[in-house]
Amino acid sequence: MLESPGLITNYTETRVNNGSSWGIASGGGVLFSNSKINFRDMADGSTNTIMVGEVSSALTDTSGNQQEWIPSQPWGWAIGQKSVNSPPNFTVVSDCRIFNMTTVRYPINRKTGWNGDKNSTGVGNDGAANIPLTSSHSAGGVNVLMGDGSVRFVGANISTNTLGCLATRDDGQVFGEF
Repeated sequence: MLESPGLITNYTETRVNNGSSWGIASGGGVLFSNSKINFRDMADGSTNTIMVGEVSSALTDTSGNQQEWIPSQPWGWAIGQKSVNSPPNFTVVSDCRIFNMTTVRYPINRKTGWNGDKNSTGVGNDGAANIPLTSSHSAGGVNVLMGDGSVRFVGANISTNTLGCLATRDDGQVFGEF
């Protein structure tokens, strides 16, 4: 999980690649394309850094159709990457797709109004990098895996600014409870 540029107040994320066919890919998180992050690289602390977020609910496109758009769609978790380096120096070797990665750009459980244009929104099928965190939990939020191995439930009412801070390993923002 990663943070998109401009999302965190008074913080500029520079480890970003804006691909023409997948959306925004950030290298500010922990598990990004070709990452080699150690615990010491989570400067905000492993208890304050989200590594993995839930994406388990269908999205609705602008025509009212439900879509099963997920970060690995349609290939599954083992697809890997066809790239070298990491954002911002991310170089796609072939076919311009990023799999199994979400750069936070949208609120939790934003499920409607998507046009499927990966170029502008980063949300769609087959390698889009900005699929929002979603679930169908009655409590209205998602489960996340933190850098310390704990699993927490994050409510949908969390601000995108705070979500972006939690997805960035070294922005200097530390939260006790969220």
